[in-house]
Amino acid sequence: FFFNDTATTEIYTEQIVGSVRCVQETGYQRRVHGEETEELFNDFFWENLDFVVNAVDNIKARHYVDSRCVFYGKPLFESGTLGTKCNSQIILPHETQSYGESQDPPEDSIPLCTLKNFPYQIEHTIQWARDFFEGIFVEGPKDCQAYLTNPVGQLDTIKNELQDKQASLRGRLESIKRYATYLNEASHENCIKLARLLFQDICHDMIAQLLHSFPLDYKTESGVPFWSGPKRPPQVITFDPEDETHLSFIESAANIFAYIFNLPYIKDINYIKQQTQKVKVKEFKPKQAVIKENDQDTREEKTEDDDVVVNDLTNYLKSQNPDSSKKLNVFEFEKDDDSNYHIDFISACANLRARNYKIPEAPRHKIKMIAGKIIPAIATTTAMVVGAVGIEIVKRVLGKPAGQFRNLFSNLALPLWLFSEPLPPNRQKDKDYDEVLMGPIKAIPPNFTVWDRITLEGPQTLKQIFDHFGEKYQVSISIVSLGKLVIFNKYQKGMEARLVKRPDEIVFDMTGEKYPAHKKFIEMEISAETADGVDCVLPSLKYVINH
Repeated sequence: FFFNDTATTEIYTEQIVGSVRCVQETGYQRRVHGEETEELFNDFFWENLDFVVNAVDNIKARHYVDSRCVFYGKPLFESGTLGTKCNSQIILPHETQSYGESQDPPEDSIPLCTLKNFPYQIEHTIQWARDFFEGIFVEGPKDCQAYLTNPVGQLDTIKNELQDKQASLRGRLESIKRYATYLNEASHENCIKLARLLFQDICHDMIAQLLHSFPLDYKTESGVPFWSGPKRPPQVITFDPEDETHLSFIESAANIFAYIFNLPYIKDINYIKQQTQKVKVKEFKPKQAVIKENDQDTREEKTEDDDVVVNDLTNYLKSQNPDSSKKLNVFEFEKDDDSNYHIDFISACANLRARNYKIPEAPRHKIKMIAGKIIPAIATTTAMVVGAVGIEIVKRVLGKPAGQFRNLFSNLALPLWLFSEPLPPNRQKDKDYDEVLMGPIKAIPPNFTVWDRITLEGPQTLKQIFDHFGEKYQVSISIVSLGKLVIFNKYQKGMEARLVKRPDEIVFDMTGEKYPAHKKFIEMEISAETADGVDCVLPSLKYVINH
């Protein structure tokens, strides 16, 4: 990080690269996360690194980089700051724990019932808006894209995940239908229509349903007024195109939908206002619904017609023949880009929900800080951790043993500085009883760690791979998975045909997509048993494709 007069809001990759003279220089301004950038940050990229220095701002990205460093056996110098606090973790292949082997204590969370139906602070409505954003704009397009690629498979996956949660299943299926339908009819008018219907749903209909289930004079079994204490009685909001917050909600939601459907942003606010008034909204009709009264309520939340709607949606979606060549823009929440409408939506949504519950509203900058979990960076803290990590990098360059490296935790406000030796990696051992598998397990090979891999050179069929494991480790393979894709399961019928095929051929048969040419390896997880029927755990299989 550079703190000077010019490094303010832009990413100065060229400036940073230009100031470093002792390393081979290549500057990128791309996210290093997931399949969307793995064509650039591919196997060849990771294999040619000497070590990795992390400076990322979220846990998900940290876990991703850590997983890549573990897979390719690269040292990782991990660090982070939080106001006056900072820490660094030195991760060395086969000698220390990886980042993923240790866990921070869980953050304090808002009770689900409070968040969903009974907020009383602006922080509650902001978190609700953030969660709603994730469900409608992030997970929704992902589900639909998976459905377009493999309709029956995706529907079965969702039904298996949510087989006992009909209300959640209904929401997921409705989202898939919505995106699949409007993808074929993508237009700015329909994006505005979707935004207006979304407003009606969350600002009016949800609240009207809650008030129908719990009227203002409703009393608990003990005779106490239900709407008392922290439970604020809500009020519905009727859409007003002249209201600035209402219009901000429509503008931001419509533009996010436009991005998802590969359309340009809608910049004409007057056009948005005009189109909004043309949208016909159905009159709200209350339903018989089960809504939890508090977090101790163990009932499943649902409405009277969930089963019928889920069945109709499933049949409809399975009867369609979607065009797999059509693509939705799938994205993640990004708080730092003010042009993408993400914070604009969350700000409008949180304030409208606050208005529902008569909670004082908040300015955009405060909502951005809470939703993005932003704690202002302090240059002194950053300088402190950069110096600490720099010393450890020098040790690595000089070839020092692992015992001479130090992790750091510091809090400059106390002040406190704690240095510790990195812990050795956890070793997988035999167990007489495993709580998950409910029986004994055997580690093969003994005492392996997260750094270990079983490497096989391709091309090989599944049968050849199975024979190798049988001869070398004396185990019988039962399940082979590749990420979320199970490519072999001996307990399912019809799997014998896959034994004569290579893993990448099976992936093509299941997804219709060839394994990317820029990938040299397939990482697979193996489930197996010993000859006497004991479940065993093995390192991941690193299969070299050889295209």
